[in-house]
Amino acid sequence: MRILSGLVPILLLAACTTAPPPPPPAVAAAPAPVPLPPASPADWRDLPLTPGAWRYQAEAGGSVALFGDGVAALRCDRMKRQVSLTGSGLSGSLKVTTSFGIYPIAGPLAASDPILDSIAFSRGRFVVMAGAVQRVLPSWPEVARVVEDCRS
Repeated sequence: MRILSGLVPILLLAACTTAPPPPPPAVAAAPAPVPLPPASPADWRDLPLTPGAWRYQAEAGGSVALFGDGVAALRCDRMKRQVSLTGSGLSGSLKVTTSFGIYPIAGPLAASDPILDSIAFSRGRFVVMAGAVQRVLPSWPEVARVVEDCRS
C-alpha cells in the first residue's frame, strides 16, 4: 500500500501534463523569382535623347519652348488658346509617346487638352514621330511653362 500511496501523487502529477503540440506544418518554399527579360532595344524609354536643349522665350501673343536649332518647338498662341508642336521634319500628323500613353496629334491642341499635361509631365522624356522622323525629347520645365502660359 505504501508503494501505491507513493505512486498516486506521481500518477496525478503525470495526468496534469499535456501532450506536446504537434509540429508546425511545413512551409512551402516561395517560388524563385523569375528575372524580367531585358528591355528590348525598341523600347522608347531606352532610346537616346535627341541632342539639344530646351530654351524658353516670351513672344508677342504667347511664348515658345525651342529645342535645339529647329529640332522642335512648342508654341503657345494666347489669342487662340492653342499650343502647336512643330519642328524640322515634324509636319502633318504626329504621334506623341509619353509615359502616360500614345497620342495622335493632327494640328494645334487646345490649351486645356490633357495631352499637353502628358507631354509636360512625362517621366523624363517623350517621343514625337512624323513618318520616319523621330525626336526623343526631354520633358523639361520649359515645356510645362509654355502650356501654363497658354492656360492663364
